[in-house]
Amino acid sequence: MDWTVLTIYGAIALLSAVGVYIVSRRMGDARRPATHPLILSVLAGALWPLLLIGLVEFGSFAAYVKMHRDHDEDIRVEART
Repeated sequence: MDWTVLTIYGAIALLSAVGVYIVSRRMGDARRPATHPLILSVLAGALWPLLLIGLVEFGSFAAYVKMHRDHDEDIRVEART
């Protein structure tokens, strides 16, 4: 049981680290690159549960913004000069 949990956690951590590294290379700022992108990616992979929570929070925030953006278009007030 313990080895199964550790193996699953390690596999997800490895996939997360690779994913974060690829995304950081693709979306990173070329003028100011990260000093140690591989180490930061490994740390992000080790903390993958926090990344998962962050993705859920981002998704809920994006849904909230979209819901209110569509709702605000109906209430728009035009100012006449």
